[in-house]
Amino acid sequence: MGTRTWFLWQGIYLFTHLLIHTLITTLLDRPFLADPYFVNKAKAGRADEINTCIGCNQACLDHVFQSKRASCLVNPIAAYESSVKILPVDATKKQNIAVVGAGPAGLSFAVTAAQRGHNVTLFDKDNKIGGQFNMAKMVPGKEEFYETLRYFNKQIQLTGVRLELNTTVTTDMLKDKYHSVVVATGVLPRQISLKKTPDSKVNVYSYVDVLRNNVSVGQRVAVIGAGGIGYDISDFLTHGNSLTYLLTYSLT
Repeated sequence: MGTRTWFLWQGIYLFTHLLIHTLITTLLDRPFLADPYFVNKAKAGRADEINTCIGCNQACLDHVFQSKRASCLVNPIAAYESSVKILPVDATKKQNIAVVGAGPAGLSFAVTAAQRGHNVTLFDKDNKIGGQFNMAKMVPGKEEFYETLRYFNKQIQLTGVRLELNTTVTTDMLKDKYHSVVVATGVLPRQISLKKTPDSKVNVYSYVDVLRNNVSVGQRVAVIGAGGIGYDISDFLTHGNSLTYLLTYSLT
């Protein structure tokens, strides 16, 4: 092999080596934002403890395109590690904390507070954690949302959060039992008024009726509202072979 040929093959080898490692690094940038301990957990056989990227792009790529700091929707401390410190609380300052609502916000707070050493009780009236994530995970392409709920289920076990499901919280239940109460009960669908004649055969449903309550909508559907939820519900319905029309609607 001549000197020039040897250098050529060495160059090809180095270029390929760098390209592969660059691709690996690029493909794993969002998973590392979601969980910087991804590799260590996988190596230790603790894959069920990995906080999985849900591919939403809302706090990473969307921020980059706006010249903002990239972070992560499922790990908002990402890129803020030097300014936000989650440290163990002093034994004299431990609190009994009630968290009402086991959606993403309530889950994140409950687990973080428990990691710091507080005694946390997490309430939800549903029979499972997740809140509206349980509807979002039904949308085609958003199956990763199952992984977020898997992650929080595991974190509840590891941190010792007391989970009270199928529980509607009242003031009397919380009175004199907790130092702090955190309300994370989420939002309700916006209501609009649609006039319906007595002989109309058109049914009006919210996205909650469709995604949570499994209401059958028929073959021809008009979706009012072309935002994120409107698009998601349309995607969900068309995968079920309904003919869907996406409409905009002004509330003003």
